Amino acid sequence: MCTLVFGLGTLGERTVLLATNRDENPARACEPPQVLRAQPRVVGGRDSVAAGTWLALRANTPDGGPAVALLLNRFDPEPGGAERRSRGLLTLDVAAADDPRALAWREAVTGRYAPCSLVWLSGRESWLLAIRAGRAPTLEPIAQGWHALSHFELDDPTDPRTAWLARRLTGFRPAARLEAQARLHALVTFHGDASGPPVCLHEGRAPTVSAARLWIAPGELAYAHAPGRPCTTAFEDRSALLRT
Repeated sequence: MCTLVFGLGTLGERTVLLATNRDENPARACEPPQVLRAQPRVVGGRDSVAAGTWLALRANTPDGGPAVALLLNRFDPEPGGAERRSRGLLTLDVAAADDPRALAWREAVTGRYAPCSLVWLSGRESWLLAIRAGRAPTLEPIAQGWHALSHFELDDPTDPRTAWLARRLTGFRPAARLEAQARLHALVTFHGDASGPPVCLHEGRAPTVSAARLWIAPGELAYAHAPGRPCTTAFEDRSALLRT
């Protein structure tokens, strides 16, 4: 995926609300949300080329609650490295691990992955693993509040898309989940104007091909998927996939 907006604790303690667009070459085959692993149960879309995923949702993690691992690519000065392992497989492995944070770090320092951001979000712990070209990886906690991420740094003021999203969320205090969800939907379906660049992409090598929406709260878990651009495609409730 290429754009992620989310709030941690913005609708109460231990809540996560996110919306995300996946931008990809339309010719790259993919599959809709499904059970990616049965034990533990991990759900998400599947990349038909490398068998990984850009979103891996786990209903029950070792700390006792749901969580999601999300992948966003970064600039790669050496694309197509033959010795590299799929970043989508790393996303899936992290989501299924007994200790997701430890596995993410252990794999990152091997140097066998192309640059990316791997985001782990849950009601208990959230962090971002950054694998950058020519630099050592970092793994840092994510603070409570609203955040935006694309191909660069979290809440990056130098990236026009991220900066525009962050400005639209600054000071936002929704009274209810539906209000917050509507704001995030408006952001991920934005087509650009004088105020900022497009978020829902219709042109270029990697236009927006799908979108997802996720809600995590104590005793609640909802997952919706749009199998096309979110500006014209209805979101489908895929929460049932998380139930055994």
